[in-house]
Amino acid sequence: MIRATRHPKTSDHSLRHFKGVTEKRLYLVWLGITLCRTSSFVFNLYFMWVIVVKYDSIFLSTLVPTISLLGYVIISLPEGFILDRFNSSYVGFISTILLLFAYVTLLFSRTLETIYTVDIISSILTAILFDAFIKSSKEIMDDSKNSTVSALNQLGSGLSNVLGIIMAGIILISAREYLVYVLISLTLIGLLSGKPFEIRKDREKRPRKGEVRHAIKMLVPIMFLALLLNGLFVSLMIFGPTIIYIILKKGSNSFTLFEIGIPLGTLVGGIIAAEIERKLERADVMFFSILIMGILLILISISRTLLIDVPAMFFIGLFTSFIEVPAFTVILKVIPREIIGEVDAIVFLVFTASAPFMAVIFTLLTPFIAVTTILLYAGIFACIIPVPSYFISKNFLKLRPEEFL
Repeated sequence: MIRATRHPKTSDHSLRHFKGVTEKRLYLVWLGITLCRTSSFVFNLYFMWVIVVKYDSIFLSTLVPTISLLGYVIISLPEGFILDRFNSSYVGFISTILLLFAYVTLLFSRTLETIYTVDIISSILTAILFDAFIKSSKEIMDDSKNSTVSALNQLGSGLSNVLGIIMAGIILISAREYLVYVLISLTLIGLLSGKPFEIRKDREKRPRKGEVRHAIKMLVPIMFLALLLNGLFVSLMIFGPTIIYIILKKGSNSFTLFEIGIPLGTLVGGIIAAEIERKLERADVMFFSILIMGILLILISISRTLLIDVPAMFFIGLFTSFIEVPAFTVILKVIPREIIGEVDAIVFLVFTASAPFMAVIFTLLTPFIAVTTILLYAGIFACIIPVPSYFISKNFLKLRPEEFL
């Protein structure tokens, strides 16, 4: 009698204990992924600057972010298939080990070929790490905590970028010989933090192809909007060294200050968005956020001083968070956990697909059109997007989980 009456309570306690432990582990995984993403950002910024100074070539420098973006596109579909069929925390753990080995190769070679090879490998592996975290969080966290996961993602992105820029700046100024050891250390700490854990069997279900196709069909409009925005604002990512070194004739200190603007804005925006997330789920918020970002891009294109450029970059990052946090929360809320890996991979592929394409286009245009002119046209076009974005986001924010069943 005693055993019969106590057994359900023990089971409930076991379930609560499991979720409590795994949620704590999930935060450690988040920390590990943030450190690995920091290492990737250090790598990109360091070599973008070193290459543009050493070779005086905009093309060779912009190849670093372009190849990195290409890596994201290459892995998007395969990783979604893998994450929906295997334990995502183990996939992330293995990816971290491979990232560590990729950085070790830099101890033996620093040729352009080696740099570009490590570049694409690190971008592929950090993309897997990011999506593995999303999949794990969907498996572990209750649906009521979707906004928490979304805010964690935004905070992790902003924090890794800010730390990456600061560390890259310090290394460029006075510690270049320690670059590889910093990359290895960050990844090693991330590996120790992100130990894998088991997923409960009752949540492991095979996705059905029809469900994935239906979900993607429902998300097509918002994916198209993201495609346009990423394609335009990637210009700031690839032209950072050019703006500072060639146009403004400044050094690595100014480059660090310029680059820290957007991630710092993203970090602050993620904190604010976590507090007022419900108020951001409005079409007019997306309308004005995109419009302001377009105006700021035009401002950067005509400015010739960091006193304007740095605050403009900060507010672009801030308003980016006001768009991404509610959008990401809606996607987590409405997509069934059984297909979140594949759907997230396809969404991420579409979100980033335009970035490497436009990066190549922008790079090829630089011999014929001034970088500032390219930024100006991108900003003008960005100011047109808010009109269709209002109607797209209005329908997107109305989506409900039952529409995806």
